[in-house]
This record gives sequence, structure tokens and C-alpha cells, in this order.
Amino acid sequence: KQRKTVYIHPSSVLAPKKGKEEDEDEGPQPLPPWLLYFELAFTTKEFMRQVAPIEPSWLLEIAPHYYQENEVEDTKSKK
Repeated sequence: KQRKTVYIHPSSVLAPKKGKEEDEDEGPQPLPPWLLYFELAFTTKEFMRQVAPIEPSWLLEIAPHYYQENEVEDTKSKK
């Protein structure tokens, strides 16, 4: 487990949109708290590509030897 800041690639539908593309009535859409990515692209920043939102409980099902319940339930901290 590494704590590293990475960004959603701007071409992703999950990437925060700037300017007129935002829904003016609702404002910017919040990002999902948990994401899974397939590719990390190194450019001016480290960008996640092929991103999908996931449920934190899935991590416990798939890798209980790696993730602890208290880690995935903490949705306020950045992962």
C-alpha cells in the first residue's frame, strides 16, 4: 500500500469538468470515494487511465489478506 497522489486523466468521463460542461444547476459532480484504475500514465502529472468506481467492500472480498475493514470503511481519508 502506497499513499501517492494521482489524478484522473482528463479524457475520462469521471474527470472533473471545468467551465461550461458542468451542470449549472447542480454544480460540479462529486468524485466517487473509491476508484480502481488499470493504467498509470506519467506525463506532467501521474494520471489514472481506464478508471472505474468501486465499492470498498469489494476489496475485502477479493483481498482480505491485504485490506483491513477499518481501512475501507474510512471514507473521509484519501486513498
